[in-house]
Amino acid sequence: MKIKQRNVKEISLPNDPDGAWVKIKALSLNDVKRIDSIANDVKLESDDDGMKTSVKFNPYARTKMIASECLVDWFGFFDEMDNEIPYSKKNIDKIASVEVEVNGEYIDFLTWIDNERVKFENELREKKEKQEKN
Repeated sequence: MKIKQRNVKEISLPNDPDGAWVKIKALSLNDVKRIDSIANDVKLESDDDGMKTSVKFNPYARTKMIASECLVDWFGFFDEMDNEIPYSKKNIDKIASVEVEVNGEYIDFLTWIDNERVKFENELREKKEKQEKN
């Protein structure tokens, strides 16, 4: 039996001379909510009035968790010595600081992945709505 992953899209990195691509999967709303709930820095502090909790949103942690959750494969990533960096959850850290040129502007790789994930999920939602109308 051939098992096919559903809701996975291959996306070429813009302007990449090595023809690099990534495969991402759509995340459920529950996946995103779970990530949002743990991507915060929570501090418990005590003062004269007792314990206080402060929550600070950590966008880098969120973006890294999103990328780790939705990336399923990649091709064409190389280190400075031209050694291929194979896809793995561990290697996401190695390429986290890479910048991608999109429409003449540079954004970090993890943000680009999150942006592409949102576009893909919107495409899937629109396709589903269209099918339900017919």
